[in-house]
Amino acid sequence: MLCAATDLAQAREVAVVGASGNGSSLTTVSYPAACPGVIAVGASAADDTRAAFSNAGERLDLVAPGVGIFSTLWTSDTAYGLYGGHGNGTSFAAPHVAGAVALIRSLRPDYGQAETRDLLLRTVDDVGKPGFDTLTGWGRLNVARAVKQAAARSYLPVVTR
Repeated sequence: MLCAATDLAQAREVAVVGASGNGSSLTTVSYPAACPGVIAVGASAADDTRAAFSNAGERLDLVAPGVGIFSTLWTSDTAYGLYGGHGNGTSFAAPHVAGAVALIRSLRPDYGQAETRDLLLRTVDDVGKPGFDTLTGWGRLNVARAVKQAAARSYLPVVTR
């Protein structure tokens, strides 16, 4: 049912981004990130390695910063239930990629979900073993490179699996 929803979104050219999960699995990416076509995002630490808690595996596409990310956080200790603080997780990493998708699509509204995904994966910083590896996917998100390439209005799809 969940993958049917992501399939429907992708059929309408929506680039779907999903967090890989925080179970420390080296072989299993959580759903909906594991659904076909979803951009599966793991968390990287400050030294560009896979964050120890981040799920990884064959379905992982890339990693993005996910350790010590400042955000609003929930607590029952304040009147409004929110406060600012640092958090960790693939759910902190995935919004970096979603933001990059929005920037790319603002520059290239002609891109569909496949072109957007390919551009993201072509412009990462390869931080693991050369090429794809199961711990960091194709590499760490590089928003500046992706936006620069989108602004250059060139597209050469090269990422395949």
